[in-house]
Amino acid sequence: MTSTISGIDTIVFDTSVFPPNGANVITLADTPNNQLTITDTHLIVDASANGNLTVQRPTTATNAFGVLYAITSYGTLTIDSLTIANGKLTASQPSGAALGAGIASVYTSLRLDNSVVSGNDNASAGYAAGGGIAVYAGDLVLNNSTVGGNHVSGNSGISGMGGGVFVRQKIGTQTGGNATIADSRIIDNAAQGNGGGLHVGGGLTLIRSQVSGNTAGKDGGGIKLYGASTLTDSTIRDNTATRNGGGILAAGGYYGAPAALLTLDASTVSGNRVTAVSGSRGGGLFTRVGNLSLINSTLAGNSTAASGYGYGGAIYVKQNDFPITLRQTTIASNTAAHRGGGLMIMSSGAGAVTFDGSLFANTDAPSNGGGNIGVGIGGITIEGGGNLVFPGAPPSSDVINAAFSTAPINGDPKLAPLADNGGPTQTMLPGAGSAAVDAMAATDGRCPLATDQRGMIRPDPAGAHSSPTPCDIGAVEAGSISDAIFADGFDAWRTFGARDPAALVKD
Repeated sequence: MTSTISGIDTIVFDTSVFPPNGANVITLADTPNNQLTITDTHLIVDASANGNLTVQRPTTATNAFGVLYAITSYGTLTIDSLTIANGKLTASQPSGAALGAGIASVYTSLRLDNSVVSGNDNASAGYAAGGGIAVYAGDLVLNNSTVGGNHVSGNSGISGMGGGVFVRQKIGTQTGGNATIADSRIIDNAAQGNGGGLHVGGGLTLIRSQVSGNTAGKDGGGIKLYGASTLTDSTIRDNTATRNGGGILAAGGYYGAPAALLTLDASTVSGNRVTAVSGSRGGGLFTRVGNLSLINSTLAGNSTAASGYGYGGAIYVKQNDFPITLRQTTIASNTAAHRGGGLMIMSSGAGAVTFDGSLFANTDAPSNGGGNIGVGIGGITIEGGGNLVFPGAPPSSDVINAAFSTAPINGDPKLAPLADNGGPTQTMLPGAGSAAVDAMAATDGRCPLATDQRGMIRPDPAGAHSSPTPCDIGAVEAGSISDAIFADGFDAWRTFGARDPAALVKD
C-alpha cells in the first residue's frame, strides 16, 4: 500500500499479511507530508476481510500530519472496517485550512461503514475544522461506526469546530454539507469553539445513534447544525457547552442556509448542560431560527449554569417566528438558573406554539420564575390540548407570559427516573397514581400518536385504561405492549458502533 493512491477503484488488503481477527496495524512513517493522499474519483477501501485493521500515525510522531487526505472533483470515498487513529494537524493542508486530523475529505463525499475514528487532534491555530473527520463540499454517511476521543484543540475561537465531525457545504454553491448517521456513536470528542461532537453545515439525519460526552468551548456541546435535521430513536446525552446549546444548537440562517427545521422523533435529550454564569442558554437544545418539532421524545435532567442568567434548561428558542410543536413529549426535571426551566422563548413571534398530549414536570428556574415555561418579551398562547403542567399550571409563577387555549392538568405525573423501559432510548415511566395516566381523551379510539416513544401501542390494548379517556400524557403509554412491527426483536437491539459490542444504547 502506497501513500498516494490514484486511479484505483477498490483497495483490499492481503489476508495472509493482515489475517482476519488479527491485531493488524499499519503505522505511517514519521516523515514530513506523509499522509495517505487519495485522488481517485471513486474509491472503495475495504478491510472487511481483515477483521480489525488500524491505520495510524505514530503516537510519538514529531511530524504533525493527518492520516488520510482525499481531494477529488466531487467524487466519492467509501471506507469499510478500518480504524483511523492518532492523526495530528498543526498547520493548514493544501486546501488552505486545517481539515480533519483523522480523515479530510475535500470536494469528496465520504462513507464509513463498520469503522472507528479515534484519538486524532486538530491543533492548528488557524481555521481548524474536524478533529476526527472533516468533509468539505461533499456529504457524509456513517453506518455502524464510532467517532470518539478526537479533539480540535488549537483554535479557541469560532473557527475551531467539530471535535468529532465537521461537514460543510461549498461556499457559494451550497454543494454538499449534509450528514446521515445510523447505528453509530459520536462520543467523548471536544472542540475549543463550536460543535463538540458534530458540526454540520447542512442537514443532519441521525438514526438509532448516540451523541454523548462531547464538549464545546462555545456553542453546541453535542451537535451544532444549520439545515433541516431529523433525529430518530437517538440519544443526546451528557454533553457540555460553555455558552449555548449543551446538547444541540440549531443555528439556521447561516452559510446561506434557510431557517432550520429540527425534528426529534422517539429520542431522548438528557443530562446536557451549559456552564457560563452569564447568558447561558439551552441546556438541552437551542434553536435560533426555524421550526421545532418534538414527537414522542423525552428531555430530562438538562441544565443551564447553577447561578446567573441561565435561560431554558431543556429548550431555548430565540424567537418563535416559526412553529413550535410538541406531540406526546415529556419534559421533566430540567433546570435553568434564571427563567424557563422547561421551555424559554426569549421573544414571542408569529409562529404557532402547539402542544398535544405533552407533559412538563418538576422543572425549575429558582431566581426568576417560569420553572416550566417562560417567555421573555411579549406573550404566547399555546394551542392544542391534553397537556399536563406540574407543579404550577397557569396562572402561576411556574408559567410566565404564556397562556393555554385549553387548560392543562395540574397533577403529579409521578415519573420514575430515566431508565431502560424497552425501546431504543431511555424513558421516564409514570408510576402508580400518576396524573398522566388515562388523562387524555381519545378520538374514535385513537391517541394523537399510534405508538409511544418505545414503540408501544397507544392506547393500551390490554384494557388497563378506562374509557372514555384512554390515552396517557407524555412520551410513555404506561402498561402498554409492543407494537406488532417490533415483534421481530428490532426494539431489543442494544449495541451499536463498530468494534464495541459491549456498548449499550441505554448505558
